[in-house]
Amino acid sequence: MVSSTHNKLVRKIIGWVKSQHEVKENLIIYHDNPAPIKAEKPKKIGGSIPDVYAHSIDGSFVVIGEAKTIGDLEKDHTIMQIRDYLNYLNKVPVGIFVMAVPLWSEATCINMILNIKKELNVTSVKHQVLIG
Repeated sequence: MVSSTHNKLVRKIIGWVKSQHEVKENLIIYHDNPAPIKAEKPKKIGGSIPDVYAHSIDGSFVVIGEAKTIGDLEKDHTIMQIRDYLNYLNKVPVGIFVMAVPLWSEATCINMILNIKKELNVTSVKHQVLIG
């Protein structure tokens, strides 16, 4: 079962994506958040399904977002997800990876992303960590 904290973090990612892209008509957002807004769920990327997948209609950018509570952040499953998403985003013109985590998880999350980017030699993908 998905927690209310997780749902709040997913909403944070959706809000960030919308705030970063001024032309809302050019933006398509898929997410797995049940409330308060429903949408089509993201498709599987590698072996993982992201919490948020957004892209421009013209394909000029892709954003993948993942929300993690403190209990899920350092699990092997999370590391696999981050790898899948960074590998995918490394193949698109402009890729942005966003994670939303509780306040006390920010440093751990940033270090995980940076270490995986280095391991995979991913240099073109931007990343953003949101605190929820």
